Amino acid sequence: MLKGSKEMYCEKCNWEGEGNFCPWCGNKAVSQKTSKSYEQDNSAFQTQDISWYYSYNGETQGPVSETELLKMLETGYINESTMVWKQGFQGWVTIEQAGISIPKNNAAVVKKISNKPIVFLVFVPIISSLLQYLFAGWNQISADKLVWIAYILNVVFCLIDYSRVKKAGYDMSKLNLVFLLFIPLYIYKRVQLVNGRKWTLAILWTAILIIDMVIPAQLWVKMVNMSNPQMITAIKEGHFDGYKDVTVEKIFEKSLENCTWKTYLDNNKEVLVEVSGVLNIEANGTVTTYNLDTVFKLNMDSSYEVVSMKDGVTSYSNEDILKMIAYLYGVQQSKE
Repeated sequence: MLKGSKEMYCEKCNWEGEGNFCPWCGNKAVSQKTSKSYEQDNSAFQTQDISWYYSYNGETQGPVSETELLKMLETGYINESTMVWKQGFQGWVTIEQAGISIPKNNAAVVKKISNKPIVFLVFVPIISSLLQYLFAGWNQISADKLVWIAYILNVVFCLIDYSRVKKAGYDMSKLNLVFLLFIPLYIYKRVQLVNGRKWTLAILWTAILIIDMVIPAQLWVKMVNMSNPQMITAIKEGHFDGYKDVTVEKIFEKSLENCTWKTYLDNNKEVLVEVSGVLNIEANGTVTTYNLDTVFKLNMDSSYEVVSMKDGVTSYSNEDILKMIAYLYGVQQSKE
């Protein structure tokens, strides 16, 4: 034999319904029969104009009394931007526009809070990658070693947002700091608590993270126009055709004095790697000095090619480039 469900009552905010806890404030509910204040509150409740409807999660709820709306405002279940309607209104308006407000001396007033921190948080994956490549270029280290920037930015903006929500008077039992371990869950819980919306921003954060992960390193270098060690390493560890026994790095650094490497953008916005240094050639007791600049183009498939070589303002032809590489190889071999 099925038993009927017991009607429960919240002595804190006058909620009535099924369940052991009030869905508005989280307070433990009691049986209407055992509640000492129920009869007094209920008699007052019966005189209320129960004609208000409100929107929650895109669905119409109600009817409820103005007292119930005030209680839901106090507990953060709804806010002043929640849409309401009653008989006689031409259309739906916000609670604030309807003239319903909690007395200013009521400490439980839920204040409006800015969504800027949580919106900024959504774009942290892209922003953190930009900072990673900037710092990597300045410090000549791999951008992969600066992945901690992303974690720090995510946590910092979550904590800022958490603090603002808490000061606004919302029920923080629904927004635990443990959610920081999984950022999309924090965003979902926070938006649900404050605005009633759910997965939109959380899904957007995840989508931006995925986009950020597939952006190639070359594109980031183009965006920040900074030296990127990963691209320089790709050239250094390569080999010229015909000289597979030695790396590009050894050929230049064993042959040139004051050898330096850098990446930059040309006028066509192509990412180029340049190696510069001084080459001294001695012949018949005379030393000739060349300020040699060699430029490589790194392609998206990690292949590369020498696009130019010059001594000061004098550019070398393709034939001269091949001869110089052969000469540098010979110098390197003599020093091994």
